Amino acid sequence: MDKKDIVEVLERIGTMMEIKGENPFKVRAYFSGARTLQTMEEDLGTVIGEERLGDVPGIGKALTEKIETLFATGELEFYDNLLASVPPGLLDLLDIPGLGGKKIKALYEQLDVDSIESLTQVCNEGKVAELKGFGEKTQEKILSGIKARETDTELFLKDAEGRELVISKNSIEQQKQGASLMPAGLTSNITHQELLDLSAFLYALGRKPEFTIGTEPIVRHWEAIQATDAAAYQFRRISYAAAATANADFQWKSLYSFVNGHLPLADLPEFTIRNRSVAGNRGMSFVRTHFNSTEGKVDFELNDSSGLQIWIDEKPVDVAQRISADLTSGTHQITVAIDRSQREKPLLLKPVLSEGFARVELPTGK
Repeated sequence: MDKKDIVEVLERIGTMMEIKGENPFKVRAYFSGARTLQTMEEDLGTVIGEERLGDVPGIGKALTEKIETLFATGELEFYDNLLASVPPGLLDLLDIPGLGGKKIKALYEQLDVDSIESLTQVCNEGKVAELKGFGEKTQEKILSGIKARETDTELFLKDAEGRELVISKNSIEQQKQGASLMPAGLTSNITHQELLDLSAFLYALGRKPEFTIGTEPIVRHWEAIQATDAAAYQFRRISYAAAATANADFQWKSLYSFVNGHLPLADLPEFTIRNRSVAGNRGMSFVRTHFNSTEGKVDFELNDSSGLQIWIDEKPVDVAQRISADLTSGTHQITVAIDRSQREKPLLLKPVLSEGFARVELPTGK
């Protein structure tokens, strides 16, 4: 089994464990290991042959054994047993863009969804939009993903008028590999789920408000702290303000808002952190963006300030619909801590560009 296939197996293990409600630290270890393996530049066979896989940060002893077994045999008993323990209909849902383990678990436990058919029904009844962490846009995205998909027996396509066509694969006498406008190899390093998400995004461009590009300057490029054990320890040891500082234990990953500027919270890495003042835990996510400004007063507007703590550079600011700071000329950073128990709305941030304010240039994401 090659590296790309092993990455997908590790991601599938993490997702199935997430669906079953396993320890989140174990779940995270598989996702982290998959990402580490995916970005590893050295040849996997060479690393395994020289017995150096266990030395790679983020890949512990247990993962090392599983990866080596998959590489050598293409099989893994642990994976097969896990696969047998999850209702097969739930695994079909993974082919729908935007559905991961957490969302599938919520659908299964709260709406008894155990197949694409039952998911279609509760979406059409509007029940998915009522679930915490979903909403109407997620429900629409799920329905779009259901309609544009491929199963073992059928192809689901849309014609120019948006009508759905269901084609039995048994009726296809010949399948020809057509040419693509996409450069060769462009998608070779992304997973099947990432390719599905990309396809759904490209289809929605210009068709839905959240995928329609406007002219208003809005923050579109963000970075999120990955939910690692080392990062969680820093937040427990110091405070959320640590997110605004340079800390070697924080792994930042780029992500992008919808073209309308909305950064959905559902897909952000989430930490489970014990409350300091009251009993229980809370889910937290941390994101940041950079911008350039001339010297002077800089204002940014939020779509909503609930559940947020914000720092400009390393200084906390009073959180309101509009945040302000007096800055020197140069590059600056806005860091946002998001309390997931207090906020479900997506995050939107835009600079105030008018007379009397410093000039602000937003990142392009390149």
